[in-house]
Amino acid sequence: MIRVRNIDKWLQGVISLAFVSLVMSIGVLFTSVDPDLVGRANVSLAISTSLALILGMIAVIITTSIGGSEYRARESLKKDLATLSVTLAVIFEKAGIILTESGMSRTTGHPLNIDTSFRHEKMVIRKILASTTGFAIYCWVQDKSKMAKGNPESWRAFTMDLQYLIVTPDETLSNYLFNRKQQNDATLSLLEQLSDRDINAMCTKVMDLEKSLEIYKAANHENAMMRVFRGKTDKQQAKAQ
Repeated sequence: MIRVRNIDKWLQGVISLAFVSLVMSIGVLFTSVDPDLVGRANVSLAISTSLALILGMIAVIITTSIGGSEYRARESLKKDLATLSVTLAVIFEKAGIILTESGMSRTTGHPLNIDTSFRHEKMVIRKILASTTGFAIYCWVQDKSKMAKGNPESWRAFTMDLQYLIVTPDETLSNYLFNRKQQNDATLSLLEQLSDRDINAMCTKVMDLEKSLEIYKAANHENAMMRVFRGKTDKQQAKAQ
């Protein structure tokens, strides 16, 4: 099976083969030493037919690969990551506008009517984190943290930063983000610097759920906020007994 990340190269190869087929057919037809035009035409037709069969087989393989679950999972992941990136950019820009234009209008002196709600943007982020894309991110970050061992790893706080953004009230979110300008830039940079290799690694987390579930359990076990939640739950249960 052709790996989905190489489909663009395979498509270029198919186009190249089609061009070669055309050139060879024309070349045989008009430059062959065989004086018999019919003979040359038959040879040209044979070459074209053979290459057409090869191209057809390749096209079938590519079509099957594109329709496969791995390809769909990868495209869905890429779409969600792009959506997450642009949503964060919208939130940061909106917060900047609110802080800059809050209070009275500089031209009219009247209070500005600014929509300070981040409800829609938060919903988009929450939906992504609660999807298979969120699952893939959690597992992938866990792998990166494990490889980094005790060394700093920028991705470790990624999902927690998003959760803080979601739970911060709209009324104070702009100031919260203003005080975290460097962290905001770093969060966006992480998404912008994702490579095809990174996306493929995330995709494998969705495709191999049996293995990934173990990674996900480990991520939850090591998550600082989850430990706090478990600690409070244990204390409440102890009191109830």
